[in-house]
Amino acid sequence: MYRILFTLSIVIILASCQTVQNEKQANEYDHWLEGTWTAPYFMGKISETWSFNDKGNLSLDGLFEENGDTIYWEKIKIDTLGKDIFLIAKPHNSPGFIYQQVSSSENEIVFENKIYSNPYRIKYIKVDNDHFDRVNIGLEEGQEVKNLFNYTRHGKLPLVPPNAGQPFQNENIQDAPVMIKKAKK
Repeated sequence: MYRILFTLSIVIILASCQTVQNEKQANEYDHWLEGTWTAPYFMGKISETWSFNDKGNLSLDGLFEENGDTIYWEKIKIDTLGKDIFLIAKPHNSPGFIYQQVSSSENEIVFENKIYSNPYRIKYIKVDNDHFDRVNIGLEEGQEVKNLFNYTRHGKLPLVPPNAGQPFQNENIQDAPVMIKKAKK
């Protein structure tokens, strides 16, 4: 019962928090991720479109396709709560995940939440204007593992969930039942 109330409280806080409209914060993670990207993955590809919504938040619609079938899709939003910046991920058929930004520079953004085992850290690394890498770092059987995804910029791709006629709607990301817990260093 406590866990449900805590989760609902966090969702309400996230939904009601005002986005900080601060040029310095936006520049810590923004324009080089904006656009449509693809990366090879197993026998298929990941397609992602990053864009700014009307509140100034960077949002993602993404999917994984293999042999013409959509296997997986998710929504992500980068948002602020006070002075902290969070990545909120809402995979299909999942309660969602939240990571706090722990560092950023002109060419790299790092989000972390050590309550998750894999990944507990997500890095976005700008290679050049048409390429970036995402590195998911996690633990499997007590050993650190890194999964590298090499993204290339592409023209706009249709990002539609399977068996649906409408694109994803970024505005509903706050409905994801996420739990914020800062990991102690």
